Amino acid sequence: MQVLITGVSSGIGYYCALVFAQNGYHVWGTIRKTSKVPKFPKEITKNITLIYMDITSDSSVSQGIHKIYDKTKGNIDLLINNAGHIISGSIEETSLSQSIDLFQVNFFGHLRVLKEVIHIMRAWGKGKIININALSVHFPVPFYAHYAATKSAFESVSKVLRLELRAFNIQTTSILSGWIKTNFIHKTKAYLAAEKYSSYGRYFHQIQKQVQRSLTNGIDPNKLAVRILKIAGSKKLKPHYYFSSFMETFKTSLSWFTTTRIVEILEVFYFKLLNKRRHSRLPVNKLIDMSSNNRIYQIHLINISRKGLLCNYLTVKPILRQSITILTQDIPVRHFFIRKKHKTVRIVFRKKLSKTDFSILGKQLSEL
Repeated sequence: MQVLITGVSSGIGYYCALVFAQNGYHVWGTIRKTSKVPKFPKEITKNITLIYMDITSDSSVSQGIHKIYDKTKGNIDLLINNAGHIISGSIEETSLSQSIDLFQVNFFGHLRVLKEVIHIMRAWGKGKIININALSVHFPVPFYAHYAATKSAFESVSKVLRLELRAFNIQTTSILSGWIKTNFIHKTKAYLAAEKYSSYGRYFHQIQKQVQRSLTNGIDPNKLAVRILKIAGSKKLKPHYYFSSFMETFKTSLSWFTTTRIVEILEVFYFKLLNKRRHSRLPVNKLIDMSSNNRIYQIHLINISRKGLLCNYLTVKPILRQSITILTQDIPVRHFFIRKKHKTVRIVFRKKLSKTDFSILGKQLSEL
């Protein structure tokens, strides 16, 4: 049995190559960089052949597939589309060129491989295609919109491909996985323009920590590889296979029976649940005392609502006592939190402000 797996240098692709080779398959694994050649146990190296292939290049994909075609005499029984790339950053601050580069790998790259392999499978008269996807198609994570968009687009292609290839005895399915314990997050290219002064800075770092925590506590990729092996051996492939934790499975199941708004609320709650907040709470009068000792610094507004406001504080220029007095006397402030690690101040009002108070506060803050 001949299996082609894209992106075997690390992560899920590496473990898939390992498991399939151990179970008698001959694995044709693609790598993008010759400097990152994966190391496999000696006893299975005879079952693994590495092929250099850059899936963002038409010529590279064509040459790589033709090498496999010549050596297998036109026999590719299984294709596992796994290669992928990831970036993180707000939609506002991520450039279109960065987004296009991501689509070149996660979407158009897979299309290039599919077009070449499907032609071979149709001539052979059979074949199976397994597309590795992510649950982010249902539950996008903040600052990973572009990654979710590529996965959603590829999921649509996978669904249509399943219908188009039925007449040619070629089965297609997709694996929707949740958090997998890999070093995927370390490969992430983060794009935050002027990160130190970005309006998304604090929220971005908060989400990054949560994603890191989820990956650290994620599911063993070897278990996913074993599951894919069982799926590949099935006589008839289902449209989708889910591989995730209990919470992720619960959210997915809930999305089938409820509205999008409820799912969104659940998603927000999920991220808040993961976040372990540590604040330094100080009374309002302490805020005034600190200002006189030059221990409160210049404030840069991040977000403002009728319930409170969030600011960045910088250690460049001390804030004037008059500015502090405006916030504490004219506006009913209950308390505020200082997060020293993220250099942010959250001020909470005693009650929800009226529209008049809200407009007055906005004018006062603009004058600081």
